Amino acid sequence: MKKKVLHAVHWPKSGIVTLLRDMLPLFSRNLFEQHVVFFEHDAATMEQFRPISSSISTLHYSSSRVSAIRLYRALLNGLQPDILHTHSFLPSILSDRFVSVHCSHLITVHNTYPYLTQKTLKSYLKRWLSKRIFKKHDVKIVAVSKDVKKSLSACVSTANLITVIENGVALDTPREEICNDPQGDYNLVSVGRLNPQKAYDVLLETLKLVLKKKPTIRLKLIGDGPEKGNLISLAVKLGIADNVDFTGWVDDPYSSIRGQPFIYVCSSKYEGFGLSVAEAMSIGVPVVATNVSGIRTFVRDKETGFLVSEGSPNALCQKILWALENTQLLTVIAKNGQKHVYDNFDIVNTVQQYERIYTELSNG
Repeated sequence: MKKKVLHAVHWPKSGIVTLLRDMLPLFSRNLFEQHVVFFEHDAATMEQFRPISSSISTLHYSSSRVSAIRLYRALLNGLQPDILHTHSFLPSILSDRFVSVHCSHLITVHNTYPYLTQKTLKSYLKRWLSKRIFKKHDVKIVAVSKDVKKSLSACVSTANLITVIENGVALDTPREEICNDPQGDYNLVSVGRLNPQKAYDVLLETLKLVLKKKPTIRLKLIGDGPEKGNLISLAVKLGIADNVDFTGWVDDPYSSIRGQPFIYVCSSKYEGFGLSVAEAMSIGVPVVATNVSGIRTFVRDKETGFLVSEGSPNALCQKILWALENTQLLTVIAKNGQKHVYDNFDIVNTVQQYERIYTELSNG
């Protein structure tokens, strides 16, 4: 009999959702039945997931938290999943009563979240709640990188309780068919949710510095989020608004940059894995990224990409300018980065590892 797996996710537009969207069609349909619930509603995302999941639901959590919690528990009781696979904090802690009785619980931690180490009251509370659910139930914990596993030590005292399954990239195009020698002048691009973690304010300040040497260069910011208005205002304040394209959310952001002369820039303060960086590398785009958790596990400076100190517009500017002045080496590094992703981060392997855990939980 097929095992029901319910994936619970908070935000509809994020790297977590992109990963899940690419993973679901690859799971064995003979063994597993995949269901999805989002805490927040987004019509376009719902439409994407309908053909690849057995059911999809939304809780409208931001509209009414009490109502959403009731709907969540009603969904759990009605669907009766064999495995609840939660992908963020709220879905994990709000499933408390149900999973203790009815099903196995798998928690994937996708980031080196600040609350895992910060000393604020809110962070202490979130750590306490996490410890509570990790200890109360026989849950299975997955970290998307070794760095995430390390950061979880604040909540999980025994490291061997955590399994590392690195995120994978959907590699649907043979590597040798991708153009790695784009013609024309390079521009900059970044893909991600517009929130403080991504430090796009630093990237905009960097662009202002780059424009002093390269006055025609443009930055394409692909994504949406709560910081969009602030970032647009900052671009105007810095006098660089005409050189920045805020595209909003794009379902397939890499189709517009594939084979084009772009440098992908990641200015993040922290990452669990850095999926958007790996996706850019997979299509042969050279990467300049901050030397932070997750990313430094596969971006090696001047080997598979370029690394810079986090939070420094000057350092980021200097690395970008160096790359722009060394385009032959840039092409070689882009090819190295692409090969590294193809050799180590195929999403098929990620799915197979999750299937093994699902089977273990089902048999346990």
